[in-house]
Amino acid sequence: MSSQHAIKGNFLHPCVIDGKDTLVHANDLQHRDPAFYQQLQHYAAQNHYTLVADRRSQDKLDQSGRRKAWLPVMVLSLGLNTAVAASDRNDTHSSAVHYSQSQSVLALLHPSADGEHTTDRLHDHQGESLLESGGQHEHFEFEIPASPEAEQLEDILQQHYTASAQDPDHIQYDLTQMARYLSQYPEAVELIQALAEYPWRLSYAENTFETEVRGTPFQVQAVNIRFDSRAAAQLRSHKACKTQANACIASPADALLHELLHAKAALLETKQFIAQGGMNSILYPYEHERAVIQHENSIYQAMSDRDGVMRPQRFAHAGRLVASSCSFCIN
Repeated sequence: MSSQHAIKGNFLHPCVIDGKDTLVHANDLQHRDPAFYQQLQHYAAQNHYTLVADRRSQDKLDQSGRRKAWLPVMVLSLGLNTAVAASDRNDTHSSAVHYSQSQSVLALLHPSADGEHTTDRLHDHQGESLLESGGQHEHFEFEIPASPEAEQLEDILQQHYTASAQDPDHIQYDLTQMARYLSQYPEAVELIQALAEYPWRLSYAENTFETEVRGTPFQVQAVNIRFDSRAAAQLRSHKACKTQANACIASPADALLHELLHAKAALLETKQFIAQGGMNSILYPYEHERAVIQHENSIYQAMSDRDGVMRPQRFAHAGRLVASSCSFCIN
């Protein structure tokens, strides 16, 4: 392993040069810290990155008059050290390697997205705020009929669901109803089927819709989705919400699709997800979130075209949760 003194000067800048995924490193790295440079070469070869020595002056500034940000190598230690350990299992030092991970939590609603704040509570909406209701929901008796496609979706959701002793009594019933509801829409079916064989977990969390992605700045290793099957999401706020609540509020099942889009991007479109800042553990990945919202709008529109029910079309990442009486209800 590199000495602590040498590591302090080891910085990487991930970028794309001439269409190739590239890691730009300090121009004296090969001579100053050959051990780390060898690790970096091995990591780049395994993950198809091109290595380029930095040719900029140390004091060169960007257009904003600031020195361009570099990524500390210690953040990458998991990917680098894992690659080296895997290639040489007889290395007596490999068991002493300590890894540091990156973590990104992507929420359905983000209060500071693009400078926006959460919308004010609408007094004319029938659903009460989850924060005020304490999560108490009235059970809704209507059931959607079963179908072979619904059973397939339920199997997928159940295979990825992690139960807890704290789960509410209605969660299994809600998973069944969500699967039956979503099975009516080819876009939702395709999304869930695409994720069937990938490693992600689904769990209940009161008053929550979020996706946690773990890994390194160059790798996705785990995806955990937390959701509330009795929390609808008010995504828009305008006068029409009084008479057309469907245009402003997404049911819990529809809101779950947003989180599944995060999972699909992280697991199936990993390079694009990372390029959009998906694994940035410091800054919220707004570019990725905008792409997910665009995809969400497209799916909601296709669903509305199919059943004639309006759904939210949003352009900002703001909103609030409201209580829902069932997993596919908006109030």
